[in-house]
Amino acid sequence: MAPRSTVSISVDGRQVLDIPASSFKQNSEGGEYRYADQTDMAKLIDALKAGSRAEVRLQTKEGSLKADFSLAGFVGGLIFMDETQGRVGTVDALQAKGDKPSAPAPEVTAIDSFDKIPEPIRAVFTGDDTVCGGVDADRFAAVGGFAAKIGDRTLLGLPCGVGGAYNQPYVFYQEQDGRVTPVALPVMGDKGPTTTATAWNIDWDQASRTLTAFFRGRGLGDCGVYNVWKAEEGDEDGITFVLMQSRSKGECDGNDGGGPANWPANWPLKK
Repeated sequence: MAPRSTVSISVDGRQVLDIPASSFKQNSEGGEYRYADQTDMAKLIDALKAGSRAEVRLQTKEGSLKADFSLAGFVGGLIFMDETQGRVGTVDALQAKGDKPSAPAPEVTAIDSFDKIPEPIRAVFTGDDTVCGGVDADRFAAVGGFAAKIGDRTLLGLPCGVGGAYNQPYVFYQEQDGRVTPVALPVMGDKGPTTTATAWNIDWDQASRTLTAFFRGRGLGDCGVYNVWKAEEGDEDGITFVLMQSRSKGECDGNDGGGPANWPANWPLKK
């Protein structure tokens, strides 16, 4: 955005905001610009609720560019956001306001940009020659990671490297009071129990604190390795993973066997 340019937003022909370019902050990984003045945003949302059309105009020394938007469905979108975020009936709801106190902060949040990664480990993911680097901002946002509260610590699951057509690796850390340390995953190896730093194609369930991973032997999903871990918190080691299930199917024969959760178990061992 060129210096001394401005962005103006009008609703139904009435100007609501006129913002200098210097007030925007550029996302370091892409071409997005952010404006975070809460008072102005509240003013804009109120105007958009009551309007039918909005116009956004970028004024530069070379001229102006504008875009028009219909506001049909805007209020419905706010209600949907309130429902999704558990804010219906609360004092800080966007539309469905009430007298209930603000909803608590979510226990799980998305990490979909590099600037959301804790600074002590960010370079591991942004460097071109690092173990988990070589990923552009769009790819990182598409696969995404997560931050989950577990007691007084935060579990971080982050995409590691580019991955492939149907397999994406992730690595895990725990954060407490600004200190970030890796978390290993117990697995069953060819010679017995061992650990790894990586899980593939993950799914995190906050309610049960379980992590599921499925490494596909090929895109069809009829072979591969399936693991389930439970995250636990201790005073000494902090967050640790306990292996609950390990299953595998080596033969890629076109039969998925009812899905990886039904494949032969490597762990727990049969008695």
